[in-house]
Amino acid sequence: MNIRSHSPCGPRLQRSVKLQLLHTNDIHGSLQPVNDRVVLGRKAPLGGAAYLAEVLNEARESQPNTLVFDSGDSVSGQVSSDLNQGRSMVEAMNKMGYSAATIGNHDFDFYVDSLLQRLNMAEYPVVVTNTRFEDGSALPNTQSSKIIETPDLKVGVLGLLTEDMDEVTIEEKRRGIRFEDPEDALEREIPKLRRRGADVIVVLSHNGLEEDIDLAEDFRDQQLVFLGAHSHDRLTEPMKVHGNYIFQAGSHGKELGRVQLEVDPSTDTILGVDSELLLVDPSRTKPHVEVGELVKRYAIEAEEALGAKVGYTPTALTRNYHRDSLLGNWVTDAFREKLGTEIALINADGLRADISEGEISRGQVREVRPFDGMSLYRGEIEGRHLKEALEHSTTFRETDPEAHSSFLQVSGVRFSYDRNRPEGDRVFDIRVGGEELQLGVEYSIACENYLAAGQLGYESLKEGDFQETGLSTLEVLEEYAGSFHPTNLSESERIHDLTAK
Repeated sequence: MNIRSHSPCGPRLQRSVKLQLLHTNDIHGSLQPVNDRVVLGRKAPLGGAAYLAEVLNEARESQPNTLVFDSGDSVSGQVSSDLNQGRSMVEAMNKMGYSAATIGNHDFDFYVDSLLQRLNMAEYPVVVTNTRFEDGSALPNTQSSKIIETPDLKVGVLGLLTEDMDEVTIEEKRRGIRFEDPEDALEREIPKLRRRGADVIVVLSHNGLEEDIDLAEDFRDQQLVFLGAHSHDRLTEPMKVHGNYIFQAGSHGKELGRVQLEVDPSTDTILGVDSELLLVDPSRTKPHVEVGELVKRYAIEAEEALGAKVGYTPTALTRNYHRDSLLGNWVTDAFREKLGTEIALINADGLRADISEGEISRGQVREVRPFDGMSLYRGEIEGRHLKEALEHSTTFRETDPEAHSSFLQVSGVRFSYDRNRPEGDRVFDIRVGGEELQLGVEYSIACENYLAAGQLGYESLKEGDFQETGLSTLEVLEEYAGSFHPTNLSESERIHDLTAK
């Protein structure tokens, strides 16, 4: 595929121009700092909109030719933002002065109507190249691509949403929206930007790192700049793939991505590339005044709404996205106890915050599972289909402790697995209630509507016979917090990874 066009050939003087791109991705409504265990190698609060705004301003002042971008999932994930369905995060981004942004799958967490309201609020351009209404019309206050002019360059901007929306977002939350294949969208839109004089093309890509690499391979030698998202990868230096460049800045605004480009506008050639991740550390950075005032206002509202204490734990309930965890066991035990089933499941990457030792507030429970519309289903499923789900659970990649995967957390089930065994036989020694799993026997199961609908590739769960219970995840977890005691988690190791390292 070769859709790049150049200016007519001939001798010309090369004049390079410096361009700085500041970028964020997967902020997930983090108005307040979040506890991080990866960036510094120890647990510490990082990020927070007021501190991110200050780091962004300082970086912007260092280079006159600067553009600021966000690659989606800016909302959904922290209580003070979720209570107003992400509107507070859009207000903060308005004050930060973004040059353009795109949307991610979690921007649909509060359903389409709420997304449209937030799009109309945005005072920065929102670029969505492969997402439209089913009738083909554009989402409000969005463009399929945009040219942003700096004093020396024309920068073309595209925005891509993952093609896996049917797997990662339940249908009712995205009803009425059509998603085009990202490759088709790029093939259509890149020539338009070239014809409009784009010297550099930036792709705000909410596809994940592996998919960005595939796109970079498909569009060889286009000198595209991918500012990635969705997979929460921290790329501390440029990734060059067949003449294109890929960057990503972790998640939750803990770091600000900075890309330095040297461009020859006479030939639309990128001559040099450098990048780094700027730490957003509240202990070393003063908060931005205006954004700080906004954060305080919404924090007060959140405390008034969700500060009530609903339980107590004398030990921290922590997550892990690649093996069972105390928090995962706690959540699935709550599901199984409330619905009276033999088994309960939840996808590990849906658990978004630990519960610290001490009193448990309503707000903390909401931070654990911060997505509206998550309701519990009760069903019956054959042992063979449960085994298929457990097999699928072990296929997700292992990276750092906070990288997202869809490994299952379980209650009522114990099993071992070995990734080196043949497909279909990786999971073994499966026991339900202490008894060996019978493939032809039906078992009662509790899970959210998300898994019951077969999201994240859990097709086998769609074979179960499920009924809606009318119970939400949040109300069940709040109730369980009031009666919980850690001795209930004495059987803490439920999943055994026997893969040879």
